[in-house]
Amino acid sequence: MTGEGREAQVEEGTVLEVLPGPPALARVLLAAGPGCEECGARLICRTDDPGRRSLLALAPSPAPKPGERVRVCVTGARVLSAGLWAYGLPLVGLCGGLGLGWLAFAGWPGRELLASAAGLACAAAPFALLWWRGRSRPPEEWFEARILAESRQDLPR
Repeated sequence: MTGEGREAQVEEGTVLEVLPGPPALARVLLAAGPGCEECGARLICRTDDPGRRSLLALAPSPAPKPGERVRVCVTGARVLSAGLWAYGLPLVGLCGGLGLGWLAFAGWPGRELLASAAGLACAAAPFALLWWRGRSRPPEEWFEARILAESRQDLPR
């Protein structure tokens, strides 16, 4: 739980660089957690690729130094929102596209193939929107991550 009474996800990581502010931001390389090996998203997340395991987090004052181990906090609502974007909306698009394609192509030869193509196209639409949205906003806005100031001292280096 965060101090504000909301659920949060806390990850450990190492500071790669600190970008001066205001506000000061730190690029943190997240450490692979104990559940990473069994997670179905490990093919996308790729724990061995630092580019996919780093994020920008709001740095407390004083800012941590590169190489310092920190804990990064993301609110549960932001994690849920990211999950819906990545999994929920494509699933809704797939089901909706299949249904609409089935109705739209009634009586056509190859109705199943056309409805399947419509479903795949509608499933891809949220990814296109996500790609466009990712280009139009800074990366630090996605999760609104922050480094927990009180946790910096007790982590092993």
